[in-house]
Amino acid sequence: MNHVRAISAKPTSDLLYLDELRVGQRFRSGTHTVTADEIQIFAYEFDPQPFHLNELAARDSVFGGLAASGWHTAALTMKLLVTGGPPIAGGMVGRGGELKWLRPTRPGDVLRVDSVVTAVTPSRSNPDRGTVRFEVQTLNDRDEVVQAATMNLVVPRRRGIASSRAKAGISIVRATIAFLAMLHAVSLTSCMVGPDYRSASIAVGGFHNASAVAARSTARPSLPLDRWWTGFGDPLLTKTIERALEQNLDLAAALARVDQARAAARAAGGALLPTADASAQSAKARLSLEGPIGSIGRHLPGFDRNQSLYDVGVGASWEIDLFGGLRRSAEAAGAEAEAAEAGGAGSRITVAADVADAYFLVRGFQARLAFAREQVATDERLLELVRLRFAHDVASDREVAQSEALLAQARGTVPLLVSGLEAELNRLDVLMGDQPGTHAAELAREAAIPAIPAIPHDDKPIDVLRRRPDVIAAERRLAASNARIGAALGEYYPKLSVAGLLGFESTDVDHLFRSATFQPQGIAGLRWRLFDFGKIDAEVRGARGANAEALAGFRQSILRAAEDVENAFLLLVQSEVRTRELMNEVAALERARDTAETAYRGGVISLTDVLDADRLLLGAQDELAKTRADTARAAVASFRALGGGWSGPASTVLNGGIHA
Repeated sequence: MNHVRAISAKPTSDLLYLDELRVGQRFRSGTHTVTADEIQIFAYEFDPQPFHLNELAARDSVFGGLAASGWHTAALTMKLLVTGGPPIAGGMVGRGGELKWLRPTRPGDVLRVDSVVTAVTPSRSNPDRGTVRFEVQTLNDRDEVVQAATMNLVVPRRRGIASSRAKAGISIVRATIAFLAMLHAVSLTSCMVGPDYRSASIAVGGFHNASAVAARSTARPSLPLDRWWTGFGDPLLTKTIERALEQNLDLAAALARVDQARAAARAAGGALLPTADASAQSAKARLSLEGPIGSIGRHLPGFDRNQSLYDVGVGASWEIDLFGGLRRSAEAAGAEAEAAEAGGAGSRITVAADVADAYFLVRGFQARLAFAREQVATDERLLELVRLRFAHDVASDREVAQSEALLAQARGTVPLLVSGLEAELNRLDVLMGDQPGTHAAELAREAAIPAIPAIPHDDKPIDVLRRRPDVIAAERRLAASNARIGAALGEYYPKLSVAGLLGFESTDVDHLFRSATFQPQGIAGLRWRLFDFGKIDAEVRGARGANAEALAGFRQSILRAAEDVENAFLLLVQSEVRTRELMNEVAALERARDTAETAYRGGVISLTDVLDADRLLLGAQDELAKTRADTARAAVASFRALGGGWSGPASTVLNGGIHA
């Protein structure tokens, strides 16, 4: 239905609004008699370019800067349209048009303007305005069309409507937030695909060498396992271990791996929550006149090759975990983080035990060097005696050669022992995170190997295994592999995601933060792998295979832990037995050697008997020193096998998984 509205050529404040205009709506102006002055004023040089209503002309209600046609009729017609507000343009800026028909007019002609709305297009970037297209005709009193044109004008909306749309946008945002909160609650209460983890049930018996450890007689009581090294009563050993625990680089790397695993767990947990980002952009471009836009726009009035666009906004996206795939991934990452924590504890145990092991080897080499040097001094005195006897023709040249060979043999053991001592000192420096040779002087002073404290033996195997970090890590990896089965199964189900954007966009930076430039958006998406040539099936089978491997590894870790305890207990007990026997052997050989030397001096026995006694004594003394060091190292291995050297909450993760 066409609506005809009269437009007076006189000034008026009756403006048109986009919400009131409809396609087919007609407008008719009053009449105007052309004067000679007007013809003189609007007589321009001919220019075939389409006319353009600029902002200055709209404000002044005249087309003073019109570059359309030099024919005064065009200018006169536009003046009729603009005069009084202008009523059709509503005081807004024109967007160009096209002159279709033009004929001359003369003074005294009575003209009127008829126009019809052919298109109403709301602006996408600015909700406060839109573009209206008019077909305009100027007619004389004989109803002859003296001018026909197409005109595009920007027309405002009523403010009430724009503000209501802004309020509607806020309502949309609030509704979206409420909807997301509801979806989050639904995702938390929805089921999770995949098997729920249950600790593997493994039965373990008692340690059969624990009774032998219990029968040991020792002067030092047992101390808490987390600081077992203090039980040796050696301040330098304690200082060395504690320095290594603070400075060891392997331990620092293990702690860094723990931080990485914790960060991965936090990232996996963060996938369950929305992600929000802020963005801002300023774009300027000079369009090609031969491109898709420029080739069309170059023929439109007011086309500008230089374009600017400014936008700023805050967006959020969220994948709704309806079937628990993301929660299973987060569960797996959390278990891996706990495994890394157990691995860090295991590194602490290893560092403390390695430092103690190297320390006792140092003390062992020092004791063996002392025995070797003492033997060298004894063999030197014996050689002097033989040479003296040879000088008095009491000893033979063969006896001198035998004494020299015995001395050389004793001296030949020293370089090997020095090399071994130096290697262990360097090992200690590296364990303490320092350059080799840094602490050599501190440990150069010889000291006896301290007495071995009592070893805890009354712990049940289940308590030992719960304290072993390697067993804890294996169990946590088993839990992680179980959760990954659920994560793989989650790929069978659809993925639901939502996203939203609150932002502003404008071609004018001064108008960026206005209600007219506000543009909220909401997006909901669904993704479902319906056919993928068996990829999900393969992923699930791979996850189940990894779980079976982790279960075997967990069981193997328990067996190896029990093996470590049994071997360490047995080695400690047998090393102490061997130490006692070697002490008896050394005492007996010392008496035999002294007796042999006295008998040789008296000429009762030959030198060969003395040399044999020396050779046996040197070997027994060296073996005794070595065995004492090995006994202390066996005690260290026992503490290591029992999981000593750390304490933490992770030792409780195996509750219910292993039973006696």
